[in-house]
Amino acid sequence: MVKLALSSLLSLGAAVGVAGAGLAQQSEPVIATGSDNTTVSADGTIGLSRLDLPPSSYWSPQFRAVYVRNAALIVTHRSYAQPAADAPKADWDAYDAGCVKGQAETLRWQKEHYPVRVDDTQIGGVRVARVTPTEGVAAENRGRVLIELHGGSCGGFDGLTEAIPVAHFGKITVVSVAYRATPREPYPASLDDVLQVYTGLLKSHRASRIGLFGTSGGGMLVSQALSRMQRDRIAQPGAAGIFWAGLTGFPYPFGKFGDSELWEGGGIPHNDHSGYRGLIVQLSQYLKGVPTDDPVAYPLSSDAVLRKFPPTLFLTGTRALDQSAAVASHARLLKLGVDASLYVMEGGWHAASYGTYGSPEEADVNSYIGKWFAAHLAK
Repeated sequence: MVKLALSSLLSLGAAVGVAGAGLAQQSEPVIATGSDNTTVSADGTIGLSRLDLPPSSYWSPQFRAVYVRNAALIVTHRSYAQPAADAPKADWDAYDAGCVKGQAETLRWQKEHYPVRVDDTQIGGVRVARVTPTEGVAAENRGRVLIELHGGSCGGFDGLTEAIPVAHFGKITVVSVAYRATPREPYPASLDDVLQVYTGLLKSHRASRIGLFGTSGGGMLVSQALSRMQRDRIAQPGAAGIFWAGLTGFPYPFGKFGDSELWEGGGIPHNDHSGYRGLIVQLSQYLKGVPTDDPVAYPLSSDAVLRKFPPTLFLTGTRALDQSAAVASHARLLKLGVDASLYVMEGGWHAASYGTYGSPEEADVNSYIGKWFAAHLAK
């Protein structure tokens, strides 16, 4: 079987659920069986003989079209692949080239329909792409800036496809960071790069006028960065966004997956998670040797750290592997008195906030992201 890189899943908007999904495996005695052979086991496991999952009736035609296209791709390329952390540079260079190829179509479409200026530059010695809407920054956002952290393990500007719609709809400047990617670079390399960019921007912006957000692994990096700022006594940004992820915890990535592990990276509901869990173990190698109670590496381990978070927006979807972690993280921050918000995309799969080619859903979520930051960053 051809293997599909995790980076490609993110680049494609990481697909969907399909008909005929998953036969549950019972490890406990069955205590009830329905007329359709659905079973309930003593530990709460539900066994399904067949699950036909129709498309959401809330989807727009554009959103549904991307869902169907991606579903077909994921079904035929079900396993996950990326180089080992210590693989030769040539292997990672080839992987990065695949990332660029996987995003090329989306990037071309976005640049045509979401006109922006992209400047390849450096901040604090770290390569960044400064994305500015061609039509200009909104008056309220002058002097404000958002920092974007990409998901996956690709190098370079893998976050442009997320930064562009946020900059366009939010009418704000977005700085996409080409941080040293995990797992090829051990902790805290990526975190160091993010802090270099952030402290570099502090020379020209008040912290309260800077927003920080990321997708998937980038969202987890956001929570680590906020904890690191507290430890190093650096003023935190005015607001933060943790998209398609939850707070970073141990075991990596979220401590627990919850119900939404059903969807995995590609959004295909099934019960064999061995391949995906193997990938997670591989990704977690960048944290090898870090104490499990380190509040910077694992912010979820410290209420004292989480209680000091700035206003935080979580973004997830009802068909996303991260939904349970995002919902639980949102509730955790609310319990600790943090100003936390949650945006849930109906039928949204992992990273579905971009790459859906001008769908109403894409416009709505990215417009909201812009409005949310505008409401929470200092004037």
